Amino acid sequence: MQQQIRRCGAVAFAALRRVRHFPHPTVAAAAPPTAAWRRPCTPRLYSTADMSHQLPANLVQIMEQRMRLIEQKSAYLQEQINQPAASPEEYSRANKEFHKLESTIELIKELRSKQKEIEGLTSLVTNSVEEKDMREMAAEELLEAVEEEKRLQHELFRTLLPKDEADERDCILEVRAGTGGEEASLFAMDIFKMSGMRSIPKIMGGNLILLT
Repeated sequence: MQQQIRRCGAVAFAALRRVRHFPHPTVAAAAPPTAAWRRPCTPRLYSTADMSHQLPANLVQIMEQRMRLIEQKSAYLQEQINQPAASPEEYSRANKEFHKLESTIELIKELRSKQKEIEGLTSLVTNSVEEKDMREMAAEELLEAVEEEKRLQHELFRTLLPKDEADERDCILEVRAGTGGEEASLFAMDIFKMSGMRSIPKIMGGNLILLT
């Protein structure tokens, strides 16, 4: 009796293994297909390194608001500087803040002037009264003016980004060989050359302290 129970248990266990590893066709067909998960596509973000594309419309609107605030602040600071009754502390503070905005104000003036030029060229191109040669010449100048407007917008956008105090601080960048003897030293030298660190002193005004 015990042998029969063991034999039946072994047969049942083998059948269970077959069912687990090789499901019945009807069961497999009834199971709904599993959909593969895919990472949702995220919209392309703006990059300050790409200056060939037009800035997004919402970003241009935000820039326009910031530009107006900067122009108002610049006019207020000029009034403070030219005010005879201003104390030395007030004059020094207003003069310091005005000089911080000076480069940004110049960019804003260039952008405003270029936008007025684009408006004039656009009206000239769309004016059917003008001669064909004049319209074609205005169209070429319009393309150049639009590209210049893009460049000024990108440059102004980078100027309006928040400044990090760490950008003005010095740092020491070191490339050191790890364990591995002479091969590790050669690999570190290759990394040094590939990273362009030889040109860092010329670009960033740094100094090469030691090269061994």
